[in-house]
Amino acid sequence: MKIRMFLVIACSVAALASAKIAFAGGSTPPAGTLSVGVLEHDSSDPYNEELRISNATAYPLCADIYIFDTYGNMQCCEGDYIGSLNSFDHSYPSATVDEGSVFVVSATAGSCEPRYPNPAPTLRGWVVQDDTPATGIDMLDAPLSSSELYNLTSACAALYPHNACN
Repeated sequence: MKIRMFLVIACSVAALASAKIAFAGGSTPPAGTLSVGVLEHDSSDPYNEELRISNATAYPLCADIYIFDTYGNMQCCEGDYIGSLNSFDHSYPSATVDEGSVFVVSATAGSCEPRYPNPAPTLRGWVVQDDTPATGIDMLDAPLSSSELYNLTSACAALYPHNACN
């Protein structure tokens, strides 16, 4: 399972990194703004997986969430407001994606619109599955380049208005 998880994350990051188009803002987003995790649903329970995101800062943030299938195709995207010193739990039905990867961009609070994020650190996330109910699997921090951010937001915009992850 660990090798499979590594391959899904590596392929997803590689797919985003391969783009040569620059983000409209032109500048590289700050460190600590992208987290990457793996989704693996158990067919016996379509709601066995939950994404948990924590905000340990003194100010509200948005979690811009982008979910990909195992082929690297974005299936949905959404933005969720997370208050200061608070956390957010979200269950994803297997209808969204059975297996794949999840990218979370930590962004300043506002409209929480995943098509137009303003990256700002430092949300932390983990995926809770049936076999890890108490702790979950930590999402990995990954560098976020301007081209990766552009690819995330462009793929999300292409899904609009049918982009919700529920």
